[in-house]
Amino acid sequence: MTTRADKIKQNQQPREFFSDFFDSFARHPITDALARAVNTNAINQSIRNLVLTNRGERPFELDIGCDINKALFELNDYITAQNIKLYVRDTLTQYEPRIEVKDIVVEYGTDENTFKLTIVYYILNTMTLSSVDLLIKRIR
Repeated sequence: MTTRADKIKQNQQPREFFSDFFDSFARHPITDALARAVNTNAINQSIRNLVLTNRGERPFELDIGCDINKALFELNDYITAQNIKLYVRDTLTQYEPRIEVKDIVVEYGTDENTFKLTIVYYILNTMTLSSVDLLIKRIR
C-alpha cells in the first residue's frame, strides 16, 4: 500500500542548486525564454569562462582571469605544464567558490602547440565529483 508521502517523493524533480544563462544566450525552444545551464553545466561554463579569460580582459574587473595564454608561447615541457596547473588552481580557488579542485591534469601536444586540461572538482553543496575538459591552443 502506498502512502501519500511515497507519491510526493516520486514526483520530486532534481534540485537546482546553481543556474546561469548560456554564453550564447540561446532561447528555449518551447517557452522562448532564455535557456539556462543548471548545476554541473553552469559550473562547467563558469570554469571554462574563467580559464579562457586573460587578466585585464574584463572591464572594471581587471584581476579576473587566468593568464594561461602567455604559457602557450613557452616551450611545451613539464615546467610549463606545472605553471599552467598553478595558474588554473589559483584562479579557480579565488573566483569559483562553489567548487573544490581535486586534480588538474595537463597534457601537452608537442606537434600542435596545444595543451589539454582536465579539471576534476567537487561541487561543494552536493559533494558530487565532476570534471571539465578544455583544449588550449595557440592562434598564431
